[in-house]
Amino acid sequence: MRRRRLGWWVPRCLLASVVIALGGALVWYLAPSPRTRTVAVPPAGATPEQVVLAYLDALDAHDCDTVRRLTVPEERSWTRRWCRDVASARHPRVLGTSFEGTRVGVGVSFDLTWRRLHDDGSMAPGDTSWGYTLQPVGPDGAWQVVDQGMG
Repeated sequence: MRRRRLGWWVPRCLLASVVIALGGALVWYLAPSPRTRTVAVPPAGATPEQVVLAYLDALDAHDCDTVRRLTVPEERSWTRRWCRDVASARHPRVLGTSFEGTRVGVGVSFDLTWRRLHDDGSMAPGDTSWGYTLQPVGPDGAWQVVDQGMG
């Protein structure tokens, strides 16, 4: 009789352990990285280069509020994903700036690390070059990111 009870209990216990482990892995995968520090939003008179550097600093700090505030509303879905998926974006350097009408392109280089299992395939980890397009927005004409990805 004992074997029968133990035989019934062990598979259920094992199943419960597997379910708990999978649930924990799913929570870990979906949970955003915790904010490590708060990054100030640059003042309205900041240059496009300063805005991009603040954006990357906020991304590195997982300060998703600042990342969101530096991006136009229409493009916040990809910034939310980047804020979730990027482990770090360190040592940003401005490579150059180009002007096209009211928009400005800012090329940067930075050391990228993706969170485990979150690489979106858009760029390889490590030292990479990337670009951001900004335009003045609102009554104060503050620069905001309107596009990205010119790597």
